[in-house]
Amino acid sequence: GGTLVNPGGGASIKNSVVIIEGNKIIKVGKKNEFKIPAGAEIIDAEGKWIIPGLIDSHVHFVRAGSAPGFDVRLAETASSITELLDLIRATALSASDGQMITIIGGISQQQFVENRFPTLQELDEAANNHVVYAQQGFAGPAFTNSAGKQFFAEKGVGVAEDGSIEAGQSTAAAFMALKSEQTHEDRKQGLQRLQKYANSLGLTTVADQAGVPFPGAGFFAPSKDYKAMLALWRDKKLTVRIRAQRLTYDSDNQAGAVEEFLANAWPGFGDEYLKVTAMGEHIVSFPRNGQVNSAYASKIRQIAMQGWSHEQHSTSFVENQQHIDAIESVHADHPITELRWSLAHVFEIGHNGDLSVVNRLKSMGMGLRLQNHGYRVPTDTFPLGRTLGGTNAGPLYRTLFDSGIRLGAGTDGTLLGPMNPWHSIYYMLSGMDSSGKLVNAGQTLTRLEALRLYTLDNAWFTFDEQELGSLEVGKSADLVVLDGDYLTVPLAEIKNLRSILTMVDGKVVYTSPDESI
Repeated sequence: GGTLVNPGGGASIKNSVVIIEGNKIIKVGKKNEFKIPAGAEIIDAEGKWIIPGLIDSHVHFVRAGSAPGFDVRLAETASSITELLDLIRATALSASDGQMITIIGGISQQQFVENRFPTLQELDEAANNHVVYAQQGFAGPAFTNSAGKQFFAEKGVGVAEDGSIEAGQSTAAAFMALKSEQTHEDRKQGLQRLQKYANSLGLTTVADQAGVPFPGAGFFAPSKDYKAMLALWRDKKLTVRIRAQRLTYDSDNQAGAVEEFLANAWPGFGDEYLKVTAMGEHIVSFPRNGQVNSAYASKIRQIAMQGWSHEQHSTSFVENQQHIDAIESVHADHPITELRWSLAHVFEIGHNGDLSVVNRLKSMGMGLRLQNHGYRVPTDTFPLGRTLGGTNAGPLYRTLFDSGIRLGAGTDGTLLGPMNPWHSIYYMLSGMDSSGKLVNAGQTLTRLEALRLYTLDNAWFTFDEQELGSLEVGKSADLVVLDGDYLTVPLAEIKNLRSILTMVDGKVVYTSPDESI
């Protein structure tokens, strides 16, 4: 018996039971409402909280899993240099001889109480002769140790005396140097480690955003990185459901990558573990001089005609309007109402209570995928820009939730911030960044609202709401037993929640080494 929290189903249910047959839920209710079938395997949750598997609607999962080296993903939640060095030290003990230790994206100087990165000498002491490479965000800067300095020097990468590597071309070269040493087996192992980390947090499904063309944030060779994912899928070793999206960067109206993909793929092709669900988050090259690439309108017309879902990276309010103008022109001829199109990021939509843009999106059946960039990026240096002069880091969770538009929650991990869903949920509940500063005042959600965005509402964007996102009869058995009471723990402790047991498709894929049930 456990305490069931079911998004959309109202209050929690104590002494509850979930009965699973094969990979499906066949009964849900109070423990005394029905008899446990004879011969059933019983997992006693001992009163602990049971939630549906968490879903991230916007994360660069395959790219992160295919990153070079032995990834210290827990570093994204470290709050001090001491804690970070302890994690690197533990990784060095687990890594094989000569294996590089890396942290690529998801970390920021702001997260550490010392408000700095570790020194070269500190990394030397912790890394036990392993090369260490750690990069802030998607472009740097980065820092390394003495073994790293030697490695990068041999690859022609510039490293300062203190072990720092400048953002931009230097970090791009460093990333490429690391990737050049990577094997197919390395990629498979990296993806498996990332899956275990995700499962340990209760994450069971991701809408994968591929790689983006920033230093250290893209793929070295997409075919090689995807081959690792496909190998795990073929070997039935995926423990996170991957909803893959196709990303392209066509530069003009001529037939290009978009048309090539549309001619050779089908919406929803795949199975319950790996499925192609949308085109995006980019389909054309980035805007110039504040103007969306003029090729966007013609490319999305092709996408709509072929019946594909589409997600578009759209940050500033000006950019939002340009994307919506183009989408409306396509929608008039080729309705997208049933295709679940969405904009991502949208830090300024809803500013000053202006819902005109939101209403335009709602009229076309579109949704918004919201990420937690403000949690890790200082408000006064927010790199993606706010053109409306507001004080909120965004997104405006409360304003948008109350508008009734379809919303999904996510992290954009592992670029600017952590992919840990509990840090994202903490930001949604508190409006505070990782240093404890209030940066999104008046835009918080309740705990049940935030959980719903991270489960059932996220499932809508990938056409999965009939199978995933809640613990209901007939749905797939994706569930998580938490180590704390989600609805009652102090707000600050939300960030520390973990899974004791994670189940995907009726199979236990993770159990905590520290606790048993």
